[in-house]
Amino acid sequence: MQNQTLSLLNDYMPEVSQYKSRFESLNTLLNKTTLTGKISSLDIAENLFAYMEETQQKFSQLQERLIDTLIEQNFLTILSEAELNAQSNIDVLNRNLFERTADIAFLAKSEIMYRFLTRHPEALSRETLEARMYEYTRKYSVYEDMILFDREGRILARLNSSNPATQTSEPMIAQTLSLQGEYLELFSTADFISKPTPSLLYLAPVQRIGENERVGVIALVFKFEDEMERIFKRFSDSTPGSLIMLLDAKNRLIASGNPKEFPLGSTLSIQKIGDHHFVQTNKRTYLVAKAQTQGYFGYTGPHWSTALLLPLRSAFDSKRLELGKIPPELLEESSLMTNELRHVIAEAENINEDLGDVVINGEIIASKSHSYALNPILNNIRLLSEEINHVCIDSIRGLQKSILTSALKGVSFYARVAIDLMDRNLYERANDCRWWALTHRFITHMHKSQENSVREILMGILHKINALYPMYHNLFLFDAMGKIVALSNKEEMKFIDEPISSEDFSRVRSIRDTQKYHVSAFEPTPFYRHKPTYIFYAPILSPDENKSFLGGIGIVFDAESQLSTMLHEALPKRSEVLSSQGELFGLLVERNGKIIASTNEKLKVGEILEIDSRFLEIRGNEAIDEVITFQEKRYMLGVQASVGYREFKVSDGYNCPVLCLMFIEV
Repeated sequence: MQNQTLSLLNDYMPEVSQYKSRFESLNTLLNKTTLTGKISSLDIAENLFAYMEETQQKFSQLQERLIDTLIEQNFLTILSEAELNAQSNIDVLNRNLFERTADIAFLAKSEIMYRFLTRHPEALSRETLEARMYEYTRKYSVYEDMILFDREGRILARLNSSNPATQTSEPMIAQTLSLQGEYLELFSTADFISKPTPSLLYLAPVQRIGENERVGVIALVFKFEDEMERIFKRFSDSTPGSLIMLLDAKNRLIASGNPKEFPLGSTLSIQKIGDHHFVQTNKRTYLVAKAQTQGYFGYTGPHWSTALLLPLRSAFDSKRLELGKIPPELLEESSLMTNELRHVIAEAENINEDLGDVVINGEIIASKSHSYALNPILNNIRLLSEEINHVCIDSIRGLQKSILTSALKGVSFYARVAIDLMDRNLYERANDCRWWALTHRFITHMHKSQENSVREILMGILHKINALYPMYHNLFLFDAMGKIVALSNKEEMKFIDEPISSEDFSRVRSIRDTQKYHVSAFEPTPFYRHKPTYIFYAPILSPDENKSFLGGIGIVFDAESQLSTMLHEALPKRSEVLSSQGELFGLLVERNGKIIASTNEKLKVGEILEIDSRFLEIRGNEAIDEVITFQEKRYMLGVQASVGYREFKVSDGYNCPVLCLMFIEV
């Protein structure tokens, strides 16, 4: 760490300052003792005190190195927490926005939208179309508005009827109609949205599948402020006292954890001091941890980043970390220690041994020469040696406690990140199956699904959807008898005319509410190559008042890939602070202990996890972080239970408790 950074941080670490003062005092006493010994006993112990002088110089160097190490390692511990939080925030947001890009691309191929824009004889009325928009946002509750424009920018239908705008002059309509890609993503104000702050918009040209004619534009308005508030709230307690910011490519604030001190639209002035970044205001100095998304299926969003600001005045407060959960023996044996700290400990032990040698040799010299004037000096050296050893041990133990406590607190946060990614992902799956069940062509063609030409149409639509949503292994339609009539994965044509499971069929067939859906148990299925996964089902119902059961849709979640990716994204990264080479793994398990995802090759999906049942019984926002013995090894364990996302697992009747367990060997 560069001197500039060390100098800045030194003022914010009161405990380190106390150690520095004690070391300086000991160094002065050691220097005086050495000088006194040289003056009073030079004739009989010249070599001894020359060696003593060398040892004193070593201690002086150790003092500087130890203080620098204390500052650096305390700083890296805090920085590691902040970086994890910042990274989690941007990755969670980016995954959410990826789903929005798929939504808009699919909506733009809607036959109902196309017919309405082209004034087709079978087109819905505006009132009916807007009711359908409402139906969409009941499922995808992340949107605050949906708007349909014609090619000239006239508003033909929209969800938010309270907005009086009937026309837009925004260039985004022309931009969308001339797009080379599938969609346009903009963070901007707009004349058809009644608020002064920018909105996050997704626009796509409306056209039929397989056709090039673009007849209008569909736009989705994302609940941006609401989503940022949810993300900030979910992860804010990981690093107490911190502020979370969302920045654009020019470091302008587009979401702020403290709008009064850091107003929206202002530029965050980040200053680089040494190798690290800080923000200085009139009130305080903040450490900055900044992160950009790692991407999801190649999507990296609108080039935003998160910045976590941690005020230095409170960042290193010793009361910030509870130290009681660390077993005392862990301080002696833990592998969570940096190489730099190990070197400092070794040097301190060497100096203590050197001072011990001085005392022993001095006593021998005094005895042989009968020069007992040496004894008081040797006694002082002995006392100083003990005090030096005590201060070194005390300071290093304090640092070890901070590192270990931070790691222990972090392990439950990693579990929270993984479980949050899972809940948000499955929320989207519940939405997808219900909305796709309302696809116009599915409803109108289901009774003719045995005809080859119709089957080709249905499979073409499913294939197009699956291309937009790569987290599915397969999508299939089944008729009123439960037999599969079309699917997206053409490599699995063997399932055509095969029945879905009788239990799942019975559950789906009983549903008459378009808000309801059914999820299979997490178990092996032939529809996922006999591996375990979730299949989300929704009924396809007739559009009349009777809501007759016409069949349904099943969407096969690519659990092996998706759940494993979530766990790997949430796992802590090896770092200067977390330097253990021991095992590091995560599990997703059901309440009965059945493993549904694992990053540990020895703990297989489908097996029952043998662990104390209390770790599988936590509820809601409870979390566990403990040091435990598991399979004859010692681990830091973090546990977090699923809490749902928006209405998913909260008010939709779907109850499938899953927990994440993160393990760090220590």
